[in-house]
Amino acid sequence: MTTTGLAIRQRLLRETRGALGLLGKTTADAGGTDRLRDALRWNISTRGVDEVAGAFLRVTQAFAGTATATSSTSLTDATAPFPGSNELTGALVAAYTAAGAVTVLTITSDTSTVLTGAGGWSNGTPAADSSYLVLYEHVAQVVRVDPDVGDLYFDPPVTPAVVSGTAYELWFKGIWPDMPDEARDAALRGRCSPWRTRALSVFPEVADWSTAAYASSAGGVTNAAAEPLTLAFPERIFDRALLVTNSGANGYCASPSAYVQPTQSVVVFGRVAARAQTASVRLRDISNGADITLSGTSSFTLRGQQWFVCSGLVPSGCGEIQLWLGGASASCVGEWSGVGCIIQNRTEYPLVDAVLSRDDVGPVYEYLLPTGVTGTKQRQPVAGVRREQAGDGVTLLFDAPPVRPVYFRVAHRYAALQADYMTAVQRATGDAAVTDCDVDYAAWAAAVELLELGGQDDRTLKLALKNLNAIDARLGADPMLAPQFQTQGIIPILSL
Repeated sequence: MTTTGLAIRQRLLRETRGALGLLGKTTADAGGTDRLRDALRWNISTRGVDEVAGAFLRVTQAFAGTATATSSTSLTDATAPFPGSNELTGALVAAYTAAGAVTVLTITSDTSTVLTGAGGWSNGTPAADSSYLVLYEHVAQVVRVDPDVGDLYFDPPVTPAVVSGTAYELWFKGIWPDMPDEARDAALRGRCSPWRTRALSVFPEVADWSTAAYASSAGGVTNAAAEPLTLAFPERIFDRALLVTNSGANGYCASPSAYVQPTQSVVVFGRVAARAQTASVRLRDISNGADITLSGTSSFTLRGQQWFVCSGLVPSGCGEIQLWLGGASASCVGEWSGVGCIIQNRTEYPLVDAVLSRDDVGPVYEYLLPTGVTGTKQRQPVAGVRREQAGDGVTLLFDAPPVRPVYFRVAHRYAALQADYMTAVQRATGDAAVTDCDVDYAAWAAAVELLELGGQDDRTLKLALKNLNAIDARLGADPMLAPQFQTQGIIPILSL
């Protein structure tokens, strides 16, 4: 399940029950660029005029839908949802490229079906069937309320008059409307940390492989397109996978390269679902330009998930290897997850940069994976493994080289939803960007970040901490449960 940056911020406002601000929606076009009308909320019969004195305003979503066509300078929705007559000129439309990246267009003209932006998209043309959001992303301060009609006057003015049905936010207590976005991203990068299962490997996690055109040592695709997937029930043993769809014969996605020595034994393992044709795994000798012969099953049919374990010997003259996932058929489609590669005489494995602390590494297990579709997997904890801080990362040190597939638990860190703040395009990018972090987890973590930074509203901060701790107990990685801490009674004792 994924959620947008906009949804997280709106949840933050709802859950704090008016302590930080309010959500609203315009009920009519107020006829000017310096005001919006919400007669349901701001008519004097329901709300006090002084309730929003000094509040900051953020005007957000006007429309949402699915495109029927796109071009380098436009987005079309044939269902005709827009008001037309250039009423959205100056607003933004955010959509998604085929790779899932957010791209934003500043609207310079519009009809009831077509939004056009002369400057083009910020991050490439979106997919022709992309979902989209039309956003104002305007921030200002409320200067006056007209209770007779429910108008909020604000400064500075917005470029186009705000159309009916547009969502907006009011932020109290001196909270500038960009601050919640910064707090949200800080929470995603640090406070939100659920356990995830990762394969021990000399390569990055498979969903992080390059999806660009193949380059030696960097990896990438040949005769195929690769797309990271967020897995859901019933496939969600791992959180992500890589879908490789061939566009020609012998298509594949390649890992970045790893460095080896001749005569070393390599074990490749993971899980695959062949959605079409026959999927296959290849271990490539980059130095000699040839495949390394693998023992064990390395080709797979049918969509049911299959575990695999293959092994090979690094040949003479080989100092660099890659893992290639794909298939011989031009119509092959394979879904790969939990893919790892270990060197059987190696006892140290640096973990990816996202693993910041040894307390972020949970239990480590050695697996006996089935060699056929009817077998069952077994696992046992690895006793002789230490987690060591190494520079700005973590390394796993084994007393004896692992010879079977190894998986470990790690505190997952999410990516920020936008690279910078303050401009309308940056706001639109963050609002449309998605994360698979639980929306309540992200919202309460953002509330704690926001309130600790501001040093105000102690009662709301206590509420936010209470709710965050409750969610963290269910979803988060508790450092006191990390394996280097052994329990004696109820007192955690550091294992030296």
